[in-house]
Amino acid sequence: MQHLAPAGEPALPDHDDDVHPAAVGEVIYQSRLEPDPRRALDVLAFVMCPIEAFAPTGGPEELAAVEELIQPAKIEAVRRWYVQHEARARS
Repeated sequence: MQHLAPAGEPALPDHDDDVHPAAVGEVIYQSRLEPDPRRALDVLAFVMCPIEAFAPTGGPEELAAVEELIQPAKIEAVRRWYVQHEARARS
């Protein structure tokens, strides 16, 4: 089945909605962003980032292993931000 297109425009070919380009090894987005542990927004972005972002093709076992490693890192990131935030507030 082809997707319908407006008159005069070619129809789009069928595609498999279950296939994600990242699943076939294509890099969709690459960031050279280095989060600043002193910025609340950077820490929040890291903490709110789902574990799937760290293992996009992982199965249940890999996701569990990633979560085991990432969860303490997220807690530590918040702790470090809070400590430096309090120190700045006192000075």
